[in-house]
Amino acid sequence: MNHNPHPKNLILPPTVPEEEAYQILEEYGFKDCARTHRNLQNLAGESPLREAFAEIIELVLRAFADSADPDSALNNFDRFADEIPNRTWLYRLLHDAPFRLRTLAICFGSSTYLSDI
Repeated sequence: MNHNPHPKNLILPPTVPEEEAYQILEEYGFKDCARTHRNLQNLAGESPLREAFAEIIELVLRAFADSADPDSALNNFDRFADEIPNRTWLYRLLHDAPFRLRTLAICFGSSTYLSDI
């Protein structure tokens, strides 16, 4: 990788090529980069949700990278977010209170059981 693109480029145009996206994700400690990339695309959804998620993607990647299992944590967060009726509200809440995101990352990366509660 010759340059260090911002994680927002995983979501917003101009998006980085898949291989470069996987390199970015590997830098954050993700092992199943294809699945992680799909999870991120699902979390981003369509506009205007995509823009709201782009505002927190770097926080998301850092928080989940610090969890016990970044891949499971992000996958469980994706499942959790799918159950939230207003994800734009969720993303704004997490943007304004990043400690909540870190708490979710710890829970989601430590236990599927806790993720399902």
